[in-house]
Amino acid sequence: METDLLMRLKQLTGVGYLSDLRSIPDGRTLYDAVMKVRPEEYDLKEWEEAIRYILNLKELHFRNAQDARQYLCSRIQAEFM
Repeated sequence: METDLLMRLKQLTGVGYLSDLRSIPDGRTLYDAVMKVRPEEYDLKEWEEAIRYILNLKELHFRNAQDARQYLCSRIQAEFM
């Protein structure tokens, strides 16, 4: 069974709870976790869901998974690092 993107990021970062992804003390850990996931491993819907959850955003849409991943990485750098 394939793990959804949020659960995979939880595992890669080693946090105890999904909600910890929103306030991870070391942004580098979250950034590195996102960089380990290839955009094509998850569909666009999963990337958008992960971005909305981690960044606590309402609605957000991207053209493709690559754009979504790039956006998430840039926001992590800006807000967590």
